[in-house]
Amino acid sequence: MPVTVVKNAFRDEQEVRFFTLKTLFADDSFVDMRSIVIIGGDESRMGGTACGKEQMITPRGGYDQKYVY
Repeated sequence: MPVTVVKNAFRDEQEVRFFTLKTLFADDSFVDMRSIVIIGGDESRMGGTACGKEQMITPRGGYDQKYVY
């Protein structure tokens, strides 16, 4: 699963890094008290760029799949 970590959000020193859950679990040294950790779902993926920056994408399901378990 993809994971996004934002350190020092909205500050001059802001950093955004992308991991897999497995690699972050193996080495979490980037994460500290000033970090936001966003864990993607099963369908989340790393893909594309927006405004020249990488992004994690979690697609929304179609109406025919919504709430079908």
